[in-house]
Amino acid sequence: MTAASPIDLDRLLLIAGGHTAFQLLWAGVELGVFDRLSAEPGLTRKQLAEKIGLGEYPARVLLTGLTALGLILKQGERYTNAPSTPGKITRRCCARLALLALSALPTCP
Repeated sequence: MTAASPIDLDRLLLIAGGHTAFQLLWAGVELGVFDRLSAEPGLTRKQLAEKIGLGEYPARVLLTGLTALGLILKQGERYTNAPSTPGKITRRCCARLALLALSALPTCP
């Protein structure tokens, strides 16, 4: 058995925050944040919240988290997808990814 290498701060933060990051990403996909910002870049938080059917406080929490992850950008009061986001993080794309991940799991006897 080999000795485990020490965990650095970046790895520790990834482990501690991984679940939160996933939940933010998945909420953004399920609520259509990325799809909506692809169709209408530059929406304000209030406009986006209305279009995806989310209250003001939950929208603030979600958009703050997605911005912190670098998945969306905030310029002034307006939001856009990050340059690497459009077409990659959509409801359709993530549904295919989920099916691919499930198909890779071993079957139960």
